Amino acid sequence: MNRPVLRAALCLLVGSFTGQMLGPLFAPDPTGFRATALTVGITAVVGFVLYRSDWLQSWQRDE
Repeated sequence: MNRPVLRAALCLLVGSFTGQMLGPLFAPDPTGFRATALTVGITAVVGFVLYRSDWLQSWQRDE
């Protein structure tokens, strides 16, 4: 598998886990639309920040 694709998948997985934990936590109704929107938003932000950071950068380089 291509390493950038694997890195993106890992960032999305970690972002998804974080979003699922924090989204319902900050919404008044944890089963409503706002919780779902927060989950998706947090997942996108965390995944993007992790992907743009140095996280796994050394692992991605071919040595």
